[in-house]
Amino acid sequence: MSHFTNALTVHISKNETQLFLANHTSEAAVGTLAIGFENVLPGPIRVTPPRPIDLELAIEYIEEEVMPWAQKLPAQPYLCLVGNEEVVNVITALFDQDASKPYSIDQIEDAFRRLCEIAEGSPAKGNESLITPVAVSTLLILREMMHHIGFNELQLYR
Repeated sequence: MSHFTNALTVHISKNETQLFLANHTSEAAVGTLAIGFENVLPGPIRVTPPRPIDLELAIEYIEEEVMPWAQKLPAQPYLCLVGNEEVVNVITALFDQDASKPYSIDQIEDAFRRLCEIAEGSPAKGNESLITPVAVSTLLILREMMHHIGFNELQLYR
């Protein structure tokens, strides 16, 4: 599934996120998080744009799922997002760059800051793709994984 060695690959679906570790010879499933793009509150994000409280509650819920894995997983240089076309399309729509190039944690943070501004009342003009429920959930899952597990880059694969 992953094209990188020494990478954690994630597949985000509606109700779960599967984790795979790749090394130079193979890739093995290591676990599943009980969060997906339709259950980060533990239900879906229901308001577009989300409210600040929605973001806070979603982050807390996601952290509960991610933190145990931060202790279990070996340090990896890359976080790879593979599969689900809807999820991959959400990320590519957020950034003006070639999708084959990695996205930095700073880019993910910039998107999150913009999402917070919109949640607090700033106009969403030009950022409509950022505030969809799937985009919000995907961004939050990836952001929390990057922060707590320690990734600097995100690579997309279709």
